[in-house]
Amino acid sequence: MFFGLGCGSPTTPSGAGAAAGAAGIPAIPQGGGASGGHAGTPAATAGASATGGAGTAGGSIAMAPEQPCEAVPPGDIVFAPGSGTFQGSVTVTLSSGKATDELRYTTDHTAPTATSPLYTAPLTFDTSTDLRVQVFAQGAAVGAPSGAVYVSRNGDATHDMPVLVLDSFGKVPSADVNERDYLDVAVLGLEPDQGSTSLVAAPSMAAQGAFHVRGQSSARYDKKPYRLELRAATTDDRDCPMFGMPSESDWVLHSPFPDKALIRNAFTYDLGRDIGLAAPRTTFVELYLNSDGQALDSADYQGVYLLVETIKNQK
Repeated sequence: MFFGLGCGSPTTPSGAGAAAGAAGIPAIPQGGGASGGHAGTPAATAGASATGGAGTAGGSIAMAPEQPCEAVPPGDIVFAPGSGTFQGSVTVTLSSGKATDELRYTTDHTAPTATSPLYTAPLTFDTSTDLRVQVFAQGAAVGAPSGAVYVSRNGDATHDMPVLVLDSFGKVPSADVNERDYLDVAVLGLEPDQGSTSLVAAPSMAAQGAFHVRGQSSARYDKKPYRLELRAATTDDRDCPMFGMPSESDWVLHSPFPDKALIRNAFTYDLGRDIGLAAPRTTFVELYLNSDGQALDSADYQGVYLLVETIKNQK
């Protein structure tokens, strides 16, 4: 049996279940919780273990609960407010454990150095910003840098599925296979609470990241697939649990363009796990991609995507 990530749909239903119903196919319950379910469920099954291994055919593997990648990053630096969206402008206050600490920061997607700007007063941003901060004591860096991302938005929208917000700070990813360098991107995950979420909600996960278009024929469709890499403020890979799936830094955003029911790959992967094969876990998300350098708005809504684990050689 072949499990393929198909091509990439400008169709924008309110949920994958609605699309499935329109096609006469029973709606598949959406993933995102920590247990049970159908396509998109994160629970480790015969297909894959919590650490990404092959699993044991015919049985399940227990998966310990994981802490999310906090919207306010852990460490010696406190960001107030933490990562999230804002309207108009946002003023960020930084603090650390010692009054003698120097806080130096960058907003150009690089880790701060001893010559980076010195924090002396609250910082105000009116555009989407990738803020990275490093503690210095007597000119020497102390610990690792921390980071937060702030995404400018216009208005709000309510969704009944998990929402993934990507803001690439005015840079547009190229579909040309020869021009696929990773672009810096702010990553915010918003999970439904009591059945819905919105762009003003506090994110359940936040990270710096990078992405590029993936695929060949699928890259020419109106709705493009992407490869997404989560990163720390050091620019190193950062493993984060995504919408209940186990921690990983590398993900695929699959856009089921030819599959108007949106469920073909999700169903096939889930069926593979049910019969004991090593198939990636998935969950449906509604994607916003802001790449015009303006505030996030309804024009940046990309529709329903399938967030998929990547196949990697790892522990």
